[in-house]
This record gives sequence, structure tokens and C-alpha cells, in this order.
Amino acid sequence: MADAASRRPRDAFGELPIAFIVAADDSGIDEDDLRSRCAAALSYFKVPAEFIAVSEIPRTGSGKIQRHRLHRPQSVVAD
Repeated sequence: MADAASRRPRDAFGELPIAFIVAADDSGIDEDDLRSRCAAALSYFKVPAEFIAVSEIPRTGSGKIQRHRLHRPQSVVAD
């Protein structure tokens, strides 16, 4: 699984993490499993607020993530 984190602005907390996930197979992503794994390994404020499935993570020629090209789908409702 490949993934990248991006942040979205929020008035009360500054920014919240969002995880963009590329599933390893066609079964999709299990958001509850990902959330529990992140909660076990990260501080509570670093656990992504959203998990968004994408087909690929855009990268530069040297392999760096192009965060400006990661976008939330319009159908996702913000908090």
C-alpha cells in the first residue's frame, strides 16, 4: 500500500491530517482498520481525519510526493 498525508485547513485546530491511500488490490480500503492502526502508532492529533482512496500518488521524477496535485473528491463532505 502506498499512501501520502496532506492537510486541510480548519479554523479551530489550524490543519488536520488527511490520508490519501492507494489500495494494494481491488478490495478497496478498510477505513476502520486504518484508523485503528494509525491510532495505535501515532499521537491522537496525527491520526488522519479522513482516508481517501486514490488510484495513484502523484510523484516527481525523484520520487517526492506532489501534494499540490492531491485533491479531495467533491462528494466528500467536510466537517
